[in-house]
Amino acid sequence: MRIAALVLLAGFGLTLAPRPAAASDVLTLHSVTAFRKGNASSIIDPARRRLVVVGGMDLGNQELVEVLDLAGSIPTWRRPVVLGTPPPSVQYAPAVHDRARDRMIVLVAGSMWCLSLAEPMTWTHVVPTGTAPVLPGAAVILDPVRDRIVGHGGTDPTLPGTVNASWTLSLGGTPAWAMLATAGGAPPTRSQAASLYDPALDRMIVSCGLSGDTERNDTWQLSFAGGIPTWNPMTTTGTPQ
Repeated sequence: MRIAALVLLAGFGLTLAPRPAAASDVLTLHSVTAFRKGNASSIIDPARRRLVVVGGMDLGNQELVEVLDLAGSIPTWRRPVVLGTPPPSVQYAPAVHDRARDRMIVLVAGSMWCLSLAEPMTWTHVVPTGTAPVLPGAAVILDPVRDRIVGHGGTDPTLPGTVNASWTLSLGGTPAWAMLATAGGAPPTRSQAASLYDPALDRMIVSCGLSGDTERNDTWQLSFAGGIPTWNPMTTTGTPQ
């Protein structure tokens, strides 16, 4: 597969430090060779300046780990040495970068799969306590203040439509699933939405996604400060694509 333009998107759980666009900002085109990317899970590993990608549909190799090294003048794809037993069938699987523990967490089939980022990278399988939520296509972020993953939405492969629920996965001690009680009006049901954690305002932002076959262009925020987490629609300007 050839990729003409390299664009790093806000992947599951990516924490962003917003910066206004500058006149000097330039979109640089790179011709780099990637292996397979459909429906894969990914994170940014800022300490090593690389993109880490797991799974996907193409070639049937759904456990493959690939990294895109960004430190050099030419971005380079490679397959690192990976130890341990990988998760099965990684497609539409939520993933976050757990910076405090230097690992990638991928959520598959109610389980927590941890990939250490120091090489050789190593898989560890954890089964949290509690009842797992619907995971495929859910929007997730890492909430570093409370040491947990927060998720919303997703698609139940055994039922039609999407699921409109908010949940958490605690990471300290024994990981545990729990439903998250929220105030405000929850976003319309969706899957495969873009999501990120905004540390400046201590909130989760969820944007776009799919409600069945309908594409959504709305944006919502879940504010954590001040008691019960509260959903509110965000007013945005400009024309969505």
